[in-house]
Amino acid sequence: MAIPGEYYLTGVHEMGCGIKLNEDFSFEFFFSYGALDRHGYGTWKSDENNQVILNTNYDNQVPFSITLSEKREFEGIEMGFPNYNKVLLNETTIKVIANGLEEEQVVGAQGIFHFSSKQADKIIVTCLFYFDNPATLVPADTSHNYFELSANHGLPLVHFKDAVFVADETALEGKLHIFDETKTFRFIK
Repeated sequence: MAIPGEYYLTGVHEMGCGIKLNEDFSFEFFFSYGALDRHGYGTWKSDENNQVILNTNYDNQVPFSITLSEKREFEGIEMGFPNYNKVLLNETTIKVIANGLEEEQVVGAQGIFHFSSKQADKIIVTCLFYFDNPATLVPADTSHNYFELSANHGLPLVHFKDAVFVADETALEGKLHIFDETKTFRFIK
């Protein structure tokens, strides 16, 4: 059976989604639902049961980064996102981890995240629209209490880790974790 080819999602209204399996065992993925567009790329392999397994590796594609870090004269920690989309800002959470304790916040007044924690050993940033692509950031100086963050080009990337689809002559079937991981979806070749 020839597995390489282009496969398009069927049976879901208002969603465009496809997987292109290339001859060189690379793949490309796209997902469009309303105003949300995502994409991915990686490698695929198949086994004797016609299972197609997708994997991505975006080690150098971080979704968020710290663009400014400094010590300021106030209690706690503040973080902001200059030039971040306001819709995405309202769907973003930040978790500060310090000495094993976690504090999570959503955006407050003037687009600032306020934390009572005195330091940040790690900062975990997650946008609801890209829930499978959080960023774990490690401040260079834990004495800093003011941070500016930015979203990067890696934010809309879809992650696949051993995602299994079953292939036949005309289709791929499998779970789509970014939409509804309880259902099986069919992609027609």
